[in-house]
Amino acid sequence: MKIMDNKVKIFTATHKEAKLYGDNSYIFLNVGADLHPNTNISNAINDNANSDNISDRNDIYCELTGLYYVWKHCNDMDIKGLVHYRRFLANKQFAINPNSTILKSEEIETLLNTHDIILPTLSKKDGARGGYFTIKESIPEFCIYRLVRPSIEKLHPEYLNEFEREFTLEKMAYANIMICKKELFNEYCEWLFDILFDVEKNLQESPFGIAPREMGYISEYLLNVWVRHKHLKIAYKPMLFIERNDFFRDKIRIFLQGIGLRSIVAMAEKIYIKIKK
Repeated sequence: MKIMDNKVKIFTATHKEAKLYGDNSYIFLNVGADLHPNTNISNAINDNANSDNISDRNDIYCELTGLYYVWKHCNDMDIKGLVHYRRFLANKQFAINPNSTILKSEEIETLLNTHDIILPTLSKKDGARGGYFTIKESIPEFCIYRLVRPSIEKLHPEYLNEFEREFTLEKMAYANIMICKKELFNEYCEWLFDILFDVEKNLQESPFGIAPREMGYISEYLLNVWVRHKHLKIAYKPMLFIERNDFFRDKIRIFLQGIGLRSIVAMAEKIYIKIKK
């Protein structure tokens, strides 16, 4: 599928048919297309549409197979971004009508007039409590540190201090979600995949192999390292989790039914459906 020449293009990673939210700057990106060839996603770009791709490694790279494809083959725009089919950068964390709060192209352009990059609001790392990490959190963090440090030291030693600092911080931007100007986006991808491919090679040659989603998890840390090292001016925006909207709706419905207000539930459902349209 050919990308139209638009100033802003936000690629929405998905592996299944879903509703596409956002304005006309958002487009579906079918990630891992090599691994599910029978999946047909309407109006999506497949991450294996060109021979230079890593689509068949989606089980370990997750949405990064899409990131790689966008870096290599989608450059007919000034601003590029990556979000997920159920996670978007928005003005609010919760909205009955997601399109009312998901960042629009005009808002993105305005933010990038005064900032270098747009990232999700920093979230506390799963096990971080009061300046230290629980064992549950420390073990995976320590593993990522040990796996990635040799590649950082060999390929980009100037990033080593910021990389080590990452494992002393309680918060990070999650999900590999980002929006920035094309040149910066491509610069990040070149740096990121240089490191990840070296880590992957080292793991393949080790007796341990590579765990599912491992490269995707590692990259979440590396994005935070990269933006800090470059002293980028970051616009942090809430991450709207689409499925959480239905979660809250269902909680309210169950509560109202539980206290005998079924008629209000039925009325609320009709209003909710109309608003979502």
